[in-house]
Amino acid sequence: LETGCGTNPIGLVPQGETLGLGVCVLCGPKNSDFGFGMSAASRNRELSDSLTTIFDFLLAAAESALGGAVADSKRCVERWHHSAMRDDVKAVLESAPLVHLTTIDPDGRPQVSLVWVGLDGDRIVIGHLAERRKVHNIRRDDRVALSMLAGGRDQRGLETYLVVHGRARVEVGGAPVLLRQLAKKYLGPDVVFPPGDNPPEGYITRVKIERVTGIGPWVE
Repeated sequence: LETGCGTNPIGLVPQGETLGLGVCVLCGPKNSDFGFGMSAASRNRELSDSLTTIFDFLLAAAESALGGAVADSKRCVERWHHSAMRDDVKAVLESAPLVHLTTIDPDGRPQVSLVWVGLDGDRIVIGHLAERRKVHNIRRDDRVALSMLAGGRDQRGLETYLVVHGRARVEVGGAPVLLRQLAKKYLGPDVVFPPGDNPPEGYITRVKIERVTGIGPWVE
């Protein structure tokens, strides 16, 4: 099971072993009935919250026993945990930036689209009227990245920008309501988009932030 950067968190639990949960810490469900009918990405999302607690326990035990030998693995899990939204990150996302959404094509190449973004709690939300390539990509592989200019300059004079790495989930319906809310910020307070009385229900993508990079206070 990936932890964000895809590395084995210190390997204290041998392949196939469990912690009494019927779930292998490193490779997912041991019981074939667990997650039946779910894609690997969906199953991993269901497990991620439980594994957070397991990793914390294992890292604490390993740090006590092995000291500095677990430092790199601890940093790996800390990056995975970095999902709380900072106020400065929230401010950029609420400023109506044009965002480059990167998904992964079946052949592994990046696919980039320009999108509007909003916030729903600590999730980034994106509306789609049609099931285009980015939607298909997210259904197959939930890893995404979003990049945007932040509208400022740092002390060196470099333009600030924000990059968000996370995991995404596509939901059916709700796109017109979301897009009409966002259009007031992106196009103007009196603009109605999508137009018409019966636009397609479309899809909403929700992104859970795993880590942020770029140039700005969010990387200090």
